[in-house]
Amino acid sequence: MTEHTVVYRVSGESVTLECSFAESPYSNDELIGMYLYHNAKTQEEVLYYHSSPGVEKISPRVRYSKRVEKKGSLENHTITISNLTVEDSSIYRCVYKKNAQSEDIRNVYILVVSEKESEPDGNEKCLPLVLIISVTSAISIMVTMIFIWLIVPKRITRHFFFYICAVRNPTVSSRTDSELHKSKRGGNRDLQSQLRCLDDGTASDGQSQVSSEDRSAALTDH
Repeated sequence: MTEHTVVYRVSGESVTLECSFAESPYSNDELIGMYLYHNAKTQEEVLYYHSSPGVEKISPRVRYSKRVEKKGSLENHTITISNLTVEDSSIYRCVYKKNAQSEDIRNVYILVVSEKESEPDGNEKCLPLVLIISVTSAISIMVTMIFIWLIVPKRITRHFFFYICAVRNPTVSSRTDSELHKSKRGGNRDLQSQLRCLDDGTASDGQSQVSSEDRSAALTDH
């Protein structure tokens, strides 16, 4: 049984097949030609390489016209098939003939042609970058919203208390917000003493004092 060689190619590439006939030096039989067959579902000729008196010639079939190139003599040569397609995948056999009835299979190749992988276009290449930018923007927005919801209301409440205290009790208006923050040794007790002005400085127009919930918020923020 003739050994075979497996060859892998990608669509658009070329393949070179070697066909050789090594006859006994004592044989007087001469070769008249060689067929290169393509076997898929049915046997198909790729070319016929024959030797006329004094002239060697190859006759490629229509499908392989302008795609095959031969180098070497009939007994030992190579055949290159270019611009391969997936349809070219098959079994290739070099079959030598000494007469019309004889056939001598010498070389067998299994050619596997795969599709060429398409390169991603510009939009697909930019997709990871767009995704990173979108995720980063979303995280920044979330952090900003958390800051607004949790931090800003407490700071506004504290400054609101100090403002009301200064309006109702001018004696503490000379103390700035930074000075009130320096009173850390007294803790909440010191802040409570500063906020007593809310109880002592009831507005003359009869408006109600600041709610106990707002006072608790100010103490918590401190």
